[in-house]
Amino acid sequence: MTATAATLRQTRAAHLVAPKLRAKARYMSVATFVRFGRLVAAKLRAATPDPEVVTHYGWVAAYADALTVWHEQHALVQATLRIVRVEGLFARTPTLVDDEWARLTLSDHPTTVRLRNRLRAYVDRWSRAAHPGERLIGSTEILESAFGLQKRLSRDQAASGFTGLSLGVGAMIGTATPEQTLADMDRVPEKVVQNWTQRMFGPTVQWLRRQFARTDTPPEQTVPNPG
Repeated sequence: MTATAATLRQTRAAHLVAPKLRAKARYMSVATFVRFGRLVAAKLRAATPDPEVVTHYGWVAAYADALTVWHEQHALVQATLRIVRVEGLFARTPTLVDDEWARLTLSDHPTTVRLRNRLRAYVDRWSRAAHPGERLIGSTEILESAFGLQKRLSRDQAASGFTGLSLGVGAMIGTATPEQTLADMDRVPEKVVQNWTQRMFGPTVQWLRRQFARTDTPPEQTVPNPG
C-alpha cells in the first residue's frame, strides 16, 4: 500500500491513495486498512472495473480471501473489547462474550479459531480470578476516569501529588449505599486513617510547603528515652 501510494500522489489518480499507516500503534490502523482493502477488492470484482484501480491495485485481488478473514478477526477482537471495556471481568463475562460473538458471522478459518480460543482463555482466566460480587477493571479508561474524579475531589491539591484524599477512589468505584458508607465511617476512626496516610504517603507536598513558609521556629523533635 505504501509503495502504491507513493506512485499515486500528485497524479490524476491521487483520490485512490490508501489511508496512511501509523508508524506506532498500528492496531489503530487495522480497521481502516482492512475496510479500504475490501473496498478495492469489491471494485476489482465489478463487471467493468475502473482501469486506474486495476492498474494500481490489481495485486489486491490476490488478498481478497485474506481480507475477509482479517475483517472477521478484527470484528471478533472488537466485540470482545466492547464487553470487557464496559462490563469488566466477572463471573458472567464469558456468557456476555458468547452472546456478543453469536451476533458475528465467523468462519472456521484456523487463524480465526486460534484467535477465538486465545480470547476465550483470557476472558475465562480473569473472570474466574474475580471474587463473588467483584469485577476486575478491563480498561484503562475506567482508571483514568476514576483518577479524574479523584483530582476533582482534591481540587487545588490535585497538582501536589497524592494525599489522604486518594482514599476517596475506593468510594468512587463500586456500589455502596449511604448506610454502608456511614457504617464504614463509624467503623474506621479518623485517627486510623491519618496514621495510615502518614505511613503510606509520608510528608505531603502541602505539609512540606507549610514547613517552608513558617516564620516561627518549629519545635525540636524529642527522642523518647528507651530506658
